[in-house]
Amino acid sequence: MRGRLHSTDERLIDDDLTELADELSIRLYATMGHRVYLLSRPDIIQLTKSYIDDLHPEDQDAICWLIWDLFQEGMQMEFG
Repeated sequence: MRGRLHSTDERLIDDDLTELADELSIRLYATMGHRVYLLSRPDIIQLTKSYIDDLHPEDQDAICWLIWDLFQEGMQMEFG
């Protein structure tokens, strides 16, 4: 998932960021169910840190924002 074959620096390309955020959000939802909708960004950072700690700090931040946004959209779709 490092994306270095498609990038000129240490950052992941957008497609890799999105794919990783999708995978992590699916795993969190599978483990926690509807409780993921109550997670704050700091909660998401703490829960995903061990999976993304080798990424560039800006990529880590982007992934947490993407996951949080996915959960917010999911909550709106599920509960209106």
